[in-house]
Order: sequence, then C-alpha cells, then structure tokens
Amino acid sequence: MRISSLLFACLFKTVFAASFGEQISDSGISHSFLITGTKTAIIGEKCEILWEVKAKSRDGEVLPNGNVLVTFA
Repeated sequence: MRISSLLFACLFKTVFAASFGEQISDSGISHSFLITGTKTAIIGEKCEILWEVKAKSRDGEVLPNGNVLVTFA
C-alpha cells in the first residue's frame, strides 16, 4: 500500500504538470502536500513519504507550527 500511494502521488504530479503546465522558477520552488482518504500521509517535494498514518481520514491540514490536524473516518 505504501508504494501504491507514493506511485499515485508521483503520477498525479506528472499528470497535473503535463495537463496544466509546469511551474518554472529561478529559485526552484517546490512543495510537499498532505493526502487524505484511504491513506493519510505527507508526500515530500521529491515524492518521498515524510509522514504516514495507517488509518483512513476525511480531511486534514498541516498547521503553521508543523503539527498535523486530521479528521479520521
């Protein structure tokens, strides 16, 4: 399951960039993101899993202090 989530994230990033254009910046801006649903994880800027909880979730947010607020299903 961990590999499939990572694969999904990388494919999503590739498809999204191909469909809507790719951001190009002089400073090399990139982002990590939180995924919720059947998997709950933070995917890093290089498509690596930075944080993962093996539980289904409905919604979540990374707070300014770095804590993760999640509503579990």
